[in-house]
Amino acid sequence: MHCDNKRDFCHHPLSHGFDYFHGLPLTNLRDCKAGAGSVFTSAIRLLVLVPLQVTAVSLVTLAALKCLGLLQVPRLVFLCLLLLAAAILGVLLGFLHYFRPLNCFVMTNHNVTQQPMSYDNLTQRLTADAARFIRRNAETPFLLVLSYLQVHTALFSSKDFAKKSKHHAYGDAVEEMDWSVGQIMSVLEELGLANNTLVYFTSDQGAHVEEVTATGEIHGGSNGIYKDPQHLNLGATRGRFRWHFLQSERSPPELGLDLATEHTLPLEDLPGTPRQKAVSPPTASNHDTN
Repeated sequence: MHCDNKRDFCHHPLSHGFDYFHGLPLTNLRDCKAGAGSVFTSAIRLLVLVPLQVTAVSLVTLAALKCLGLLQVPRLVFLCLLLLAAAILGVLLGFLHYFRPLNCFVMTNHNVTQQPMSYDNLTQRLTADAARFIRRNAETPFLLVLSYLQVHTALFSSKDFAKKSKHHAYGDAVEEMDWSVGQIMSVLEELGLANNTLVYFTSDQGAHVEEVTATGEIHGGSNGIYKDPQHLNLGATRGRFRWHFLQSERSPPELGLDLATEHTLPLEDLPGTPRQKAVSPPTASNHDTN
């Protein structure tokens, strides 16, 4: 988040054109939710478990050779190997213990408001904050970027949506996100803004089909008719260009946007679309990322 010192916030949204921020500076990760597993499993196995196993085998082998009188091993060697094993284990325990509080927290502007973050009603809280922002700026042009944590793993949903979908945890998360979109649209309708507000809903990439729990439940979704899981060559990039967008059927008519299109639309085209249609971008500073 910082470049030269702990207070410059050079990578913070407030340093990149936004006037208000509420959300996660990192992202939603499995490690942020207790019991949801870890995205670092492979790295831990390679960098920690394998060295520990090698160290343990070395200790046992050297001890056996010394007991059999086949090799003279100084005590310092055993001490060094034990210290190495303790150091590796200590690094692992420290990482597992401190990762959540150091990385999984909620901020409002430059202030940390929840550390570590709680998933309880998290989507409801983000939705309510977005609705308040819209109400505060209903009389002026505004830009709201509501970046959902769903359906990225760790999958989560509130009690109102948990275990309601036939598609299990993934379906629960999708239904809760769908509810949130409906809440935002209702606020626009209530304030009389639905006819002059462009609502753009899109995704950053395809599904991570390798994301499977220890019990075999698929948490990474499905790419369906789309190609490539995100980890393959150009997988994420293709997803960024490939995903169709959805827009409100009440979009401003002066934009001249059709309700449906078969053309691929890179997200990079979004800022230039109003200019292409001769619609002036907002000059007021009411920009919010959530």
